[in-house]
Amino acid sequence: MNKLLLLCFTACLFIISPKAQGQAYMDAIADETCSCINELMNSGEKQNLEMRLGFCMLKAAGPYEKQLKKDYNIDLSKIGSQGEEMGEAIGEALGVKIATRCPDTFMALASMLEQGNATTPAIEEKRFEGTVTSISDQQFIVFTVKDASGKAASFYWLSFFASDMNLSSNYKGVKDKKVQVGYREEEFFDPRINEYKKFNVITSLKSLN
Repeated sequence: MNKLLLLCFTACLFIISPKAQGQAYMDAIADETCSCINELMNSGEKQNLEMRLGFCMLKAAGPYEKQLKKDYNIDLSKIGSQGEEMGEAIGEALGVKIATRCPDTFMALASMLEQGNATTPAIEEKRFEGTVTSISDQQFIVFTVKDASGKAASFYWLSFFASDMNLSSNYKGVKDKKVQVGYREEEFFDPRINEYKKFNVITSLKSLN
């Protein structure tokens, strides 16, 4: 079972704190996340469910960024630089709420993720070193990196990843820097060519300067 859902289930085993009970905005975040999860379940698409669950939570939490920082010390602006830590904090804070607001949907998603983890082989993580030559942010943030031999590759920022740079506030400042990119190849459906296509999804980004 993925780490985020495990944190949610663990939270459900303990007493809900008075602070969590008294904050109506947490209910709003949980309800929005539940609606997003329902859409995932109804889509029938089983690829990258864990990543999309994270997107559901972040999208729902976005309008309440100030409250989350004040009440839970969750800083959504640090998702790029402290992605795993912030993701765990969101999972812990919302776990009880989500599991109680839409328990059937939550359990069904957990079961689907667990089955996927049991049947899907681990995706190999790769490394690429070079200089960032361009950055696109039309839909997703995409770093184009060229290595010493002149080979260029594009890397997509689609989920949480570790970095020694504060990317969330200044990702454009990475241009012309030498970096090491950790990534994994994943297939997504590309409607432009009407078939699945491999994309390099970033898992880490470190400065080599």
